[in-house]
Amino acid sequence: MNFKKFLLNKGVIGALIIVLFYGLLMVGIYFSGYKAVPSKIDQLPVAVVSQDKDSTKLAHQLEDALPFKHIKKNLSLSDAKAQLNDRKIYLIINIPKNFNAKLKKIDGKSTAKLKFYINYYI
Repeated sequence: MNFKKFLLNKGVIGALIIVLFYGLLMVGIYFSGYKAVPSKIDQLPVAVVSQDKDSTKLAHQLEDALPFKHIKKNLSLSDAKAQLNDRKIYLIINIPKNFNAKLKKIDGKSTAKLKFYINYYI
């Protein structure tokens, strides 16, 4: 009988209503906030930085093939990183020095890697 009295107490009922309302509110905010990201990802500004003079053709191919509408070109890596920290761009695709030379080697020891930079901090 005491447990039934406890459950029917106005404070317990009010607390349950607040907990349910808060949970539904958080779920609604979470899903509405992340719903728009996948459909608008192509509108984010990105940068393609080529530090290898022999890889300009690759940089142009990336600019044409990437699904992003706003691609910044002709930036240095330091300028691109500054814009990344300032939230003016959201991704840097860096073609490092000697990328083309490493790509052409077939000795199996050298590897050519593109570098990607994103800002993890909010």
